[in-house]
Parts: sequence; C-alpha cells; structure tokens
Amino acid sequence: MSPAQKIALSVLFSVAMTILPLAIMSRVPGLGIPPAYWAFAFFCPAIGSYLVSRRLVLQSERLTRLHDELSRAHEMLKRAAESDSLTGVLNRGGFFRRMEKRQGAGGMGWLLMLDVDHFKSINDRYGHEAGDRALQAMAALLRGTLRAEDIVGRLGGEEFGIYLPQATQDLAANIAERLRYRVEETPLVDLEGGPIAMTVSIGMVRIGERAALRDCLRMADIALYEAKRKGRNQVILAA
Repeated sequence: MSPAQKIALSVLFSVAMTILPLAIMSRVPGLGIPPAYWAFAFFCPAIGSYLVSRRLVLQSERLTRLHDELSRAHEMLKRAAESDSLTGVLNRGGFFRRMEKRQGAGGMGWLLMLDVDHFKSINDRYGHEAGDRALQAMAALLRGTLRAEDIVGRLGGEEFGIYLPQATQDLAANIAERLRYRVEETPLVDLEGGPIAMTVSIGMVRIGERAALRDCLRMADIALYEAKRKGRNQVILAA
C-alpha cells in the first residue's frame, strides 16, 4: 500500500467514526442535526487525521528506508569481511564458513586444493605487481570455469580452495582437470606485454555429510603435495 493510500484510509476511518454516531442520532425522533454540525463532523476529523496520519506515515516510510539501508550496509560489511581484498573471492575464514554451512545442509561434495606452481619465481622474475595480477587472473579464471553453486576462496598466498557441492567423483575430476588445462593454456600478460606461463597442482578429496573438515583438509593437502612431488601441473585424488 502506498503512503497516499495509507493516509486516505486513515482519513476515511476518522471521518466515518465521527459521522456514524451523528447518523444514528439523526434517526431519533425530534433530534435534528443542524447542517453546521454535519460540516464540523466531516471537516474537523478529516483535516486533523490527515495532518497526523501524514506525519506518521511519512515517518514510518523514512524508518523503513533507513532499515533497508542498514540491512544493505550490514550485508556489504559481511561480504567485505569474508572477501579477499586482492582477488575478490572469499578469504580463508569466509570459504570455510560457507563450506561448513553447505556441508551442514546435507549431501556430499568434493574439496579441491589448488596451488600455483613456482609462484615465487613469478614474483622474483617479474615483480610482486605481476604476482598480484597472476592471482587476480587465477581468481577470475576459477569463477569463470566453476558452476554457480561452487564455492571458491583464497586460502593464503598462491593457494585456493574450491568446494563442489553435490558433485560426483567423475564431475569433480572433470572440473579439476578443466581448471588445470585452462590455466596451462591461458598465459598471463606481463607489464611489458610478454606472456607469463602458469600451471597449477590440484589435490582433491571427497567430503561426506559427517566428515571432519580438518581431516579432509589434511588429506587434500597431502594429495596436493603429492602432485607437486610428481612434477606439478597435475591433479591427484586423495587416497
């Protein structure tokens, strides 16, 4: 209901509550209601209720707008607190909170731990600005490759976490391999316009409904470092 409709309804109610008793009294034999009384009974509550209800309705509308603005500001602060300032994906805390929430809702999923190979050499050779751009490009590639329901976060340094809810093993493996391939085939451009080749190593582990998150992280880390040990640029499934 619009503010004007609320004010009109309030005025109508006030006038009706004043006119109705007069209408009943006018039916009493010998009790005539002078026209001036009728006019007073109409205009006085109409004007008074209009002024009061208009003030109250406008104040209520302002409070509603303030509440909506506060809710939006709170949501923005919440997103900012959970986001990685460099890449725009979730930070470590935000990633694990979202992941635990999805896990608690039931169902299984897969956790991928992804690490940029030889990232230190990118910083050393091209500078930290190029390293930051590499991480930003990585985050953009992940968001562009993953499904809408998947969760991605930067866990620290050059390591990213990806949670694939309700994914089968075949689907999770296909997504992991597609990520690995796209990174390998999408070189970053350095500050001078030259290509910077990147590859990633990925460890993956299944997460059941009652699986302990700490144990799953440990297993994914083991799989990730096994991929590093075997030569990098590959996907390893946790044993």
